[in-house]
Order: sequence, then structure tokens, then C-alpha cells
Amino acid sequence: MDATCAVILIDEATDRMRFLGTNLVERAALTAARAGITRVHLVGRGAPDGDVVWRLRRRGLIVTCADIRDGAFETAPQTGRLILLPTDVIIEPRTQYRARISRNVDVAALEREYLRRSNGGHTESASTRIIRKFSIPLTRQLVKLPISANHVTLAGFALALLAGWAFSFGGYWWGIAGALFYYASMILDCSDGEVARAKLTASPFGAWLETATDYLSYFAVVGGILWGDVAREGFCRHAQATLVAVPATVAIMALVGYQRARVARSNPGAFDDALAAQLSQGNGVQRFSVWARQLIKRSFLAHLILFQAVIGFLPALLEIWAMGATGALVVVLAVNTYLINNVRVEPLAAA
Repeated sequence: MDATCAVILIDEATDRMRFLGTNLVERAALTAARAGITRVHLVGRGAPDGDVVWRLRRRGLIVTCADIRDGAFETAPQTGRLILLPTDVIIEPRTQYRARISRNVDVAALEREYLRRSNGGHTESASTRIIRKFSIPLTRQLVKLPISANHVTLAGFALALLAGWAFSFGGYWWGIAGALFYYASMILDCSDGEVARAKLTASPFGAWLETATDYLSYFAVVGGILWGDVAREGFCRHAQATLVAVPATVAIMALVGYQRARVARSNPGAFDDALAAQLSQGNGVQRFSVWARQLIKRSFLAHLILFQAVIGFLPALLEIWAMGATGALVVVLAVNTYLINNVRVEPLAAA
């Protein structure tokens, strides 16, 4: 028999409430599932919502139900350990976030705080925190729709492709259009992780899909800018810079992809946070890389592209890219062995 069972105590006052689009009873059960607990016992007055029970069983959980008037523990499955989870408490174990929900509390404020805390919080770069101001309100609406985080990832990638297409025409206003498309793509790039964590559906496949589309979006942008610049100016110094930028970028992606696969294969979504935490404890070069890595992230690139487009010097981004990618490759090589030996990521529960 299973060693642990989560007893979900259903609060009548909040039974029908939702938090980030998810029923509170379902959220409590899925929180237990994220800790590897596959057996849940729903206890309340009367029968729980049948749709909730069906969805939980569809996710692979073993669900039993009981009326609290018959005794919450007497009717619980015979297991080695029982863990009590009230439905009126929102928990995010990874960030130690905990909040009590009721009909009198500002649920919208709790949702915004949950999304901030569960997606990096104050440890994120300034550029990412700016984008969160747009992505969090969007995510609060997206979680109400029957879409997954993977749908959001693919929509963001489609916008990145549109950005590359707009850049390929060259010219000032096409550059502005492409920059706006790419910024919108970055908002969705933040939102997909928020949706996954909000719905408690984060998965290794979703993290790998996001990683792959992130990498491809870089080439969509650089390819579009290069095409537009060559069409107008020929193979000038901006285009020549791509001969350095592309190989260096590919090398970085290969190294980071190897690191992610080596230390976070079963939970790649947690890799960035674990990496930053480990580097911040290292020597001077390793601590410097925590700051330096922010300069090659998509959130910083989205702001840089928008700035370059507004001032009308978008092709110069290719030279900036070449210098940045070369420097970043040196930093990644310097910390690669340290990361492989020291970064550890806990596996993500399958449910």
C-alpha cells in the first residue's frame, strides 16, 4: 500500500471558489501530487464535485471520498502516513509561499503575488520584472480558458516568427512592427511558465518545448534582421558580424542544453533557478556570471530590440549580438564544470 495519503479537508465556505482558474479542492490535491503523493482522500459535508474527482483520477491520482460526519480519519485509506491539506490555504512549497483564502480576502491580489513569487520574484532581472507587469495580468485571464501552457508557448513562438518576417523587409516602420511582435512574444514566453505553475501542470516536455522555441526564436530574429539589412545595404559590417554571432550562439545553446540535460533532465523548468542559486555561492567569476547571464536572456533582448528599433539602428544589433555572444561563451565555458559538478535539481512529480 502507498506510504502516504493526503487528506483534503474541504472548507464549505470556499468549496466553490477558484484560484487562478482552478477549483480549490483540485488545487490542494494537485499540490499533494507535486510532492509525489498519488492517493488523496476528499473529506467534506456531502459528496465532492464529481467533475473535480473525474479530473483528478484522469491525472492518475487515486481518489477516495468521505462525509466528515462519518469521521475524517476512520474512513481514510489504510496508509503509513496521513497529511492534512485544508482547501482554504494556498501553498507553493518551492518558494515557501503560503496564504489563506476566504470570501473576504482580495483574491486578485493573492493571485498576482502567487504568480510573482512562484516565477522568480525579486531574484529576476529588472527586464524580466518589467515584462511580468504585462504577463501576470494576461496569465490571470488565460488560466480561465481551456488552454495549456504549451499552447501559450507555441503562440509566443508564432509571434517571434512574425517578428523575424517583419524584420526581413528592413526599414524603420517594419523594424518597429517586428520589435513589437517580439516584445509580445516575450510576454507570452513569461506567461507560459506562469500558466503551467498556476494550473499545476508544469512538465518536463513543456520545459523542453519552451527551451527549443526560445532557441529558435533567436535565429528567427537574427535571420530577419540580417535579411532586411543585406537587401538594403549588401554584405556590410552588420552582416559580417553574424559570422561571429551565430557560431558563438550555437555553442552557448549546445553547452547550456548539455547542462540542462545533465543536471535537470527530469525537471528542466527548475534549471535556471537552481543554476542562479548555485552560482551566487561561488567565486568571483561564478558570481559575476549570475549578472552576466541576464544580458543574453530573451527578456533583455526584447528591450534591446525595441530600443534599437525606435532609434533606427536595428542592424547594429547584429554587432552587439556578436560581442555579447562571444563574451557569454567565455563565461559559460568558465563555469561549465562547476555547474555540472554542483547543480542539483529535484525531479518533477509525474502527476
